[in-house]
Amino acid sequence: MRPLATTPADQRVDRYVRRDRGYVLILVGFLIIPLLGMVGLAVDVGWFYVKAAEVQRSADAAALAGVVYMPNFVDAEVEARKVARENGYTDAQITVEPASAETIRVIINDDDVDTFFATMFLSSPVEIIRWSTAEYVRPIPLGSPLSSFGNTNLDGPGQSPLNIPGDPVQPQFWASIQAPYTDRSWGDPFATKCDEDLDTTARGTGCTSLNPDYRDRGYYYAIEIGPSQLNQVIQFDVFDGGFYWRYNTDQTGDITFLEAGATVYPLEGSTAAAAIPAPTISYNIFQPDATPNDWTDNTAAISGCEKVIAPNSDVGVWKNKWNIVCQFLATQPGVYPIQVKSSAIGASPDLGAGYNQFSLRASAGCWPLCDHPRLYALGEMSILNNASGVSEFFLAEVRENAGRGKEFVVEMFDVGDGSQGDFFLNLIDPQTGLTAASCDAEREDGTINTYSPCRVQTRVENDPLDDTDDVNVFDGEWLKLTVPLDLTYTCSPDCWWRVSYDFSDPTAQPIDRTVWRVTVVGDPVRIIE
Repeated sequence: MRPLATTPADQRVDRYVRRDRGYVLILVGFLIIPLLGMVGLAVDVGWFYVKAAEVQRSADAAALAGVVYMPNFVDAEVEARKVARENGYTDAQITVEPASAETIRVIINDDDVDTFFATMFLSSPVEIIRWSTAEYVRPIPLGSPLSSFGNTNLDGPGQSPLNIPGDPVQPQFWASIQAPYTDRSWGDPFATKCDEDLDTTARGTGCTSLNPDYRDRGYYYAIEIGPSQLNQVIQFDVFDGGFYWRYNTDQTGDITFLEAGATVYPLEGSTAAAAIPAPTISYNIFQPDATPNDWTDNTAAISGCEKVIAPNSDVGVWKNKWNIVCQFLATQPGVYPIQVKSSAIGASPDLGAGYNQFSLRASAGCWPLCDHPRLYALGEMSILNNASGVSEFFLAEVRENAGRGKEFVVEMFDVGDGSQGDFFLNLIDPQTGLTAASCDAEREDGTINTYSPCRVQTRVENDPLDDTDDVNVFDGEWLKLTVPLDLTYTCSPDCWWRVSYDFSDPTAQPIDRTVWRVTVVGDPVRIIE
């Protein structure tokens, strides 16, 4: 306890202290209201941040849910609004708009945000607006930047396709599919039932051992319908759609083999050729569905757009000719999958040894007032390259938004086969038009080599006088090339990567059936704003 003041000086100090106590009480009384206001403001500002984060997350979720339906904006908007409503917002608070064919923007306006202490200073609820733009990178188009896939014409009867490097109309390959009872090592790892050893006693009807990678669904292509083709009649054509024997790989190169490993082919129309079963080929078109990244689950077949062609039938209609498969009305934008099969075709038995080559084309009835739809391969493409001399063709379209900061991966099965000389594969970068600066090449045995530039030898001719010393380096095996794409990757307007075959012998000709597939490693759905 403080002692009592006994001197005049101490008594004066006591009087001053008692007087200050009164001032402090008055000062606290004046400050309590603004202090409470500041505390209330801090509480409300924190609350606003929490609510703003909730609104932002809801906008992000709605945009990501809806964008996978693009370019079908009607379905994209329905799904985006559904997700936003599930997070507590009304349709009046939600705006959905297309930003491009691959992006949508969702705007959420929460115009009734509760406050706590701020109600003493604000006469109306707080409004919080947040938006999110999501992008969906669609499947990588393969093989064609135009409305056709494969060569569109021939030099003349019995001749090879026109050979103009980089010409999209004559891309220097044919679409290809093998018969089910054909050896996997001959270039098709998926459509063939047989592994390395065919049953030569049941040629075209059986296997000694089964290919573990066999699948009966064949290969898929896409007719991509954009806004200008919507509600237009689309015509789908096939060139040389059925199987027709050739003496060799001229024209489209449909051939069968007399026996395993035979180098002599049956003459076209001979009794020997007729005795060997050949494949039936089917074509079918489906409507777009809600899973554009999975085209194998489309079930809504377009009526009238299934065509089954038995081998050597309707020669005057299909052989070396374009012919109409069907016409249909494009009622919604998006990818219309085309399925081409050599197995599991209705009630037809699975038969055949050899290969079938063809080309595909789509056109719009509104031409020339609108563009034709694009047509390209989906997932994988199986092709025959039999163009003489140096050969260059389109591989994959990797747009800037799809590639930046990711890895571009190219896988190829049984690549670069041919005759006469050394063969080299060059991966051409659309940014420079030159062989890519570098890539990592991985073989099936796990061996990895780095190539600078990305130029890989696929055939070695050890002794030009002795064919037994010649080696197709990747015969019957997968090769994977990986190219890193940095954040400065640019390619507009041409984003097509190409493959160039370089032959040391100017008279060399590839007889190269290869299955190609391309992936870009990274999330195909993302928030960009």
